[in-house]
Order: sequence, then C-alpha cells, then structure tokens
Amino acid sequence: MALALALVAGAGACGGGSAAQPGIAVVSDDSPADFDYLVPKGTGELIQRGNDIKIIPNPLIMRVGDVIRIRNQDSVGYNVGPFYVGPNSTMTQIATSPGSFKGMCLLHTGEELVVTIQKA
Repeated sequence: MALALALVAGAGACGGGSAAQPGIAVVSDDSPADFDYLVPKGTGELIQRGNDIKIIPNPLIMRVGDVIRIRNQDSVGYNVGPFYVGPNSTMTQIATSPGSFKGMCLLHTGEELVVTIQKA
C-alpha cells in the first residue's frame, strides 16, 4: 500500500498532462473494480518483439467514484497514463474528481493514453 501511495503522489510526473488533472486515490486491492485489467506474464517480451499490445482502452473514460484495478503479472513495471503498476503487483485506485490526463502508456506501442474522469 505504501508503494501505491508514493505512486499517486508522483502521478503528475508520468509524461505531462493538462491543467485539469483528474483526482485519484488509493483504495484496497480487494475493492470492487469498475475497470479491471490484467497484464499477463511475458507482456514485456511481446512488446520488445514488436507486438502491438492493447490492454487498456484508449481513451479511458471513467466517472468520479469509479475504481480501476491493474494487475501486473509481468516482471516489468509499466507507466499507464497517470498510473504506474510495478512488476508482479496490483494498483487499485478510485477516481475522486473530474479532469483529464494524457500520458505515456507503455502498454500501447508508441502511444499515449488519455484518461478522462467525468462527473458522476
């Protein structure tokens, strides 16, 4: 949990963004998730071989109160827009305020991910 808290604090540094960045906060990994994504073991090797990996939809549209969980079973950590999920770990966060963020997504070959959080 401490790792996830540190990652939220540094979320604004993950590749730039707009003036109205969405609010996100850590919640328990066993919280029900509205958006639940799995990064399978070996994904990093597939990316290195040039495979086009699309795990997270782009753009990602959420509402305040939605919970996103990214479970990373790979041995590589990934920046996913405003989120970071370490190797062999889980990141679970709740959207707390509206806004949008555009940041590098290592799970989309050469792409940025746009995350928009709308009012509930």
